[in-house]
Amino acid sequence: MGTFRRVHPGEKLVVDAKDWNTQQASAEEYLRRVNGMKSGQNPVRHGFDGVITVKNDTGNDLGIYSCIEITGISITPTDNLSSFQSRPFFVGTEAADDAEKVAIAQLPIADGEYGPALIMGMSAVQIEMTDEIHEFAKPTNGDPSKLTSDTEGPFRILYVESGTGTKWASVIWPVGGGSTEEKRYCRIIAASGSAPPFVYSAVEVVRTSSYTWVDKSPTVTLMHNLFAYGEAFHPGCASIPIARVVRFTPGATGEYLTDAIAYPPVF
Repeated sequence: MGTFRRVHPGEKLVVDAKDWNTQQASAEEYLRRVNGMKSGQNPVRHGFDGVITVKNDTGNDLGIYSCIEITGISITPTDNLSSFQSRPFFVGTEAADDAEKVAIAQLPIADGEYGPALIMGMSAVQIEMTDEIHEFAKPTNGDPSKLTSDTEGPFRILYVESGTGTKWASVIWPVGGGSTEEKRYCRIIAASGSAPPFVYSAVEVVRTSSYTWVDKSPTVTLMHNLFAYGEAFHPGCASIPIARVVRFTPGATGEYLTDAIAYPPVF
């Protein structure tokens, strides 16, 4: 083993290959001990910060803060198990508006090249705000450079510039599975039955920036297994009035009204 000494600023550095390899082996052994690994194993990164390496497979260059969908992996365990275990490389394609495995590029990524993307966490983005009251956003079909605001989506808007149009925003994702359901409302259009639980028909509605209700476009009609939870505890209650707006939750076999008694906005 060679003799190691400190190098002073401005001094020319000449390293013998044997000494360099010895230092590299020492550094690797230190990382293994810190990470609790046995000799011969590859170091694994701990404390995942949400950043992954993605190949841009969209067919176009991506700007910083572009939204992509993770659709695969570049190096499989069969290709190279060591690389897969230590640092997987993913493939990103253009995200449709219903994509769920989404990431935000943290640097520009040329077509066919690799770059960092955030798969979870918080990031700056641009959002096409279609309504100022929207609190969620989703990918924009055909335009990865920005998200589109909506009443639901994989991104929760923490901050956005005022107004409609393309705005700078800060978003966090993923959001909880039930968070978007709290923003879904419907207008009662028919009721049947002479005693609780009554069966209802309804049309999904959204709230405008002026805090009025309009039918969602395209129209979404809810006509099966629609009843109010509260009626089971109020056997003498009347049915929900026609045109009343109530909150609803999708179920496995239909939609179910919630807060029908406590939430009384009129259309």
